[in-house]
Amino acid sequence: MRFIRVRWKCFIIPILCIWILSSSLVSARSLKNISLTAQEKDVVSIDSIIEALYQSITFSEGKEPNLERLRSLFHPKAPFIRFTPQGVHEMDLSSFISSFGDRVKSGQLKSFHESEMFRKMESYGSIAQAFSTYQKGMNTENPEEYGRGINSIQLYNDGQRWWIVSITWEDEQPTNPIPSKYIR
Repeated sequence: MRFIRVRWKCFIIPILCIWILSSSLVSARSLKNISLTAQEKDVVSIDSIIEALYQSITFSEGKEPNLERLRSLFHPKAPFIRFTPQGVHEMDLSSFISSFGDRVKSGQLKSFHESEMFRKMESYGSIAQAFSTYQKGMNTENPEEYGRGINSIQLYNDGQRWWIVSITWEDEQPTNPIPSKYIR
């Protein structure tokens, strides 16, 4: 009986180790494949990834946003959190892309412009936090009609590229103006 137990352990332990190792390799390989979809110029620096973020969602009437480019900038599990007077709206990457794309397809969003006005950065080693003040216009090309707000963007560098790991934003409201330290 003792011989069978020892033999069983000798068989199961290597199988378990192989399974754990293969699971981690599949996970790492999946993440690596995602990083290959990003354009290198978009993820080489904090400046480039934030610029690519704004460019990917900006589009004129008759055109479409580049949602696959947007997807390539974010870690697959990145949360998207929006604060509004009605409450907090939480989404994941796929939900945000689906919602944004559905608004475009339905004609509710005919054009969208969002660009950075000012950025306040903090970083340490491979991590960074950007408070990015934006101006945005929906269904208008007239900057006089644009609103403003702040994106809080968290990033990290995995040694190969920069990733956006979360984004939280809030549009400016008359009762909650943007502080002067976040405006040029």
